[in-house]
Amino acid sequence: MILRFTRTLSVAGLIACAAASLAAQNSIEQYQNQFNHESNPVRRAKIMPKLGRAEFDAMRRQLAAGDYDGAVKTVKELESQASDVETGLENTGIDAEKSPSGFKEFQISVRSSIDRLNDVLAGMTADEQAPFAHARNELEKIDRALIERLFPRQPKAESEHGKVKPQ
Repeated sequence: MILRFTRTLSVAGLIACAAASLAAQNSIEQYQNQFNHESNPVRRAKIMPKLGRAEFDAMRRQLAAGDYDGAVKTVKELESQASDVETGLENTGIDAEKSPSGFKEFQISVRSSIDRLNDVLAGMTADEQAPFAHARNELEKIDRALIERLFPRQPKAESEHGKVKPQ
């Protein structure tokens, strides 16, 4: 009786895992479809938090399954999408300080992606880190550019002598 119950739980667990994996794959495809078919850069920027989260979940599953090449492909896609959105937002000419919609969601998404990449990098060997570190560096550049657009009137950094540091 106990053996039968244990088998039933094991089968139910496997089914639940398979269903969760399928649902995650469907969400990536759904968000990717939305992203690809959206022409408005601000709306594309608003899709990025969900798409980025789904892609990181997929990347973690790929790494856990030993699919390093698949994870590299996923992180490169994420980097490319972020670059496309940043370029699109820049080309709109919108003043992000006055109309931050889309910009702030995208900046938060980029910052979260950098944090997630740092977590992923912590568990890798130096040889495995290269493509992920490159993506992190590119995302950091995008993050700095977004911060400058959202907050263009930041005070200049001062040195210990009270003079403005040259930039």
